Amino acid sequence: MRTELKRLQRELNLTTIYVTHDQSEALALSHEIAVMSDGFIKQVGTPRQIYETPNSQFVADFVARPISSAARSLRSRAADAAW
Repeated sequence: MRTELKRLQRELNLTTIYVTHDQSEALALSHEIAVMSDGFIKQVGTPRQIYETPNSQFVADFVARPISSAARSLRSRAADAAW
């Protein structure tokens, strides 16, 4: 499903808002992420910015849960960008 959504976004040049509680999915699908808590935006940035430089302990804890799959996603995205 992720692959298909990403393909449609690129092929149709769509801007989409995708809401998920799955951090790995958010990091894999997004150009930009907004991390929210209690209805407030805590940080907005690229997946790499959110993952590597969280602006609060809440954001760090939130994105740190799926560390292995998130790191794989960022490495894969970096490799894709190099092509």
